[in-house]
Amino acid sequence: TVTPDGHVMTQETFAEKGLMDRIIGYGVAAHEGQLFGGVNQAINLLVAASLLMMSCAATVLWLKRKPAGSLGAPLALPTQTYGLGGIIVLIILALFLPELGLSLVVLALASLIPIKTKP
Repeated sequence: TVTPDGHVMTQETFAEKGLMDRIIGYGVAAHEGQLFGGVNQAINLLVAASLLMMSCAATVLWLKRKPAGSLGAPLALPTQTYGLGGIIVLIILALFLPELGLSLVVLALASLIPIKTKP
């Protein structure tokens, strides 16, 4: 701990930290590319480039397949039902992952906006 005037009162080494603190520390170091040096940074770069390429490819494929004048999302069948288990898992994930929950709310609101198609 540090006093308000900047004096160090106690200092805890990495080995003295609790198990969860050490696990989180290793995760942060791996995520930042500091754990294994250049190899870790190369792996992080490869993953980031792969995610970027997949996003671009998905956008191009969607643009090629979507019908002209529409969003391209298929209409739900009137007899189509959603599994209760899937909905429960989705709600749990949305609660534990706030960005997922927020994006689901945005998608739900966006689906209420009428889309005008050309006659």
